[in-house]
Amino acid sequence: MISFLYYVLYFIVSFLPVSSWSHGVQGQPNTFLADKVSNDSEKLVSELIYRKLLYLNPATGEETLDLLDSYTVIEDGLVYEVTLKENQFWQDGVEITADDILYTASISKNLSEVSSDKINNYKVRFILPNKYSAFPSVLSLKLLPAHMRGKENDFLPLGSSKYQIIRVKKERSKVKEVVLINREKSPNFKKLSIKFYDNEESLLIGLKLREVDSIISNRDDPIEGFKTVDNIFFSRSYLLVFNTDKEYLNQENRRSLAKSIDYTELLDYQEYPSGVRPHGPLSGTWADSDSFEQISYDPNFNFSISNELVLVIPKVREAKLIADNITKQFKDREVGQIKTISLDKENYVEHIRDIDYDLVLIAQEYGLDPDRYVFWHSSQNKQGLNFSNYSSVRTDKSLEEGRDAVGIEERQKHYDIFQSVFSEESLATFIVHPAQTFFYSAKLKSSPDIKSFYPWEILNDLSTWEKSDSQVIF
Repeated sequence: MISFLYYVLYFIVSFLPVSSWSHGVQGQPNTFLADKVSNDSEKLVSELIYRKLLYLNPATGEETLDLLDSYTVIEDGLVYEVTLKENQFWQDGVEITADDILYTASISKNLSEVSSDKINNYKVRFILPNKYSAFPSVLSLKLLPAHMRGKENDFLPLGSSKYQIIRVKKERSKVKEVVLINREKSPNFKKLSIKFYDNEESLLIGLKLREVDSIISNRDDPIEGFKTVDNIFFSRSYLLVFNTDKEYLNQENRRSLAKSIDYTELLDYQEYPSGVRPHGPLSGTWADSDSFEQISYDPNFNFSISNELVLVIPKVREAKLIADNITKQFKDREVGQIKTISLDKENYVEHIRDIDYDLVLIAQEYGLDPDRYVFWHSSQNKQGLNFSNYSSVRTDKSLEEGRDAVGIEERQKHYDIFQSVFSEESLATFIVHPAQTFFYSAKLKSSPDIKSFYPWEILNDLSTWEKSDSQVIF
């Protein structure tokens, strides 16, 4: 009854002139349930309303416990025992317990091969099939309420954070706005509104019309009344992968092709004006090191390849811009001819191997841990995500040991080996980390500190922002 009264109170507050912030996003949501979200706009809302067992900083490897009080690693890394803090509650007043961990684990794809059992009301044991030092990154999942199994509303899910969805505004079947209330006492912004737009043009128009206080955009043209800050998303990168099965794409020729691309020109002609070239396969993570030698463009280097190179790309604007520029560069400098084959972005990865390709342009999205086993281990050749089809005992062992070793310093040794071999063999050349411009109202007293690994984390530090005309009535 108390939680219902609070909901009614917050619903009323959502219509009052309290201190508020509004943010615009692209894409129509179908759900905000943590286990079902797929696009960035859905994940942004989901990120706000759910808490996690722990948070992991991919740049430093630092762990911050959230719902967890502690966790213990035993039996040589095969068993993790996690203990929840007591007196943590869902937004309906029900206490968060071990049952919620078991329920979340039962529907999580990342935990499908991990056994779990309840030790007591706050403690759960996870038993791994193999040692996996990156398991804390798996524990960074959002916790779901067991008592709401099968009863959740896609647009009004029960959360556990300070943000609670109070109102969903629809026009016919489209969601136009979601209003959240900050349940904390006297926050900088009591009300947060997320507004949904069909495309980037309508998103920018909404900003110019002051319908929202902030957006993230691929554009960086100045807009009156708004300031900007660029954010590089190290969680994603575009890269050009070489098929090492082709005799004419031997190590020397792969390195020569990588050296023949003017990456500065390439960055000038792609979709993200503020994008930067990744340093290597572990760019932006704590494991990135000088062990990876990045191949740079050499304008005085002359190289040509007689074979027409088949390049496979997804049918998205960014991929076409990159492919067109590389094709132009190779033609102008007489490096060679490229034949581009575009595949639908839906199921792109599944259909790449239907083509007899030489090069693959692919966008990889990474987890919070620098484990890159699924992208570069030889077990992922032919049917997995290793489109280079490269096999090496040194590479495989370094990736395997990187999963098994305990502690950042020990893991770093193995990832240094992996990066060194990757650099020598030139399995791929990295093109861009996407970056987007965060537009925000000039009414903010100071510039927000935006350092989000994923685009949907852009509002995670909203509580630290302060609007100059803010007023909080309670």
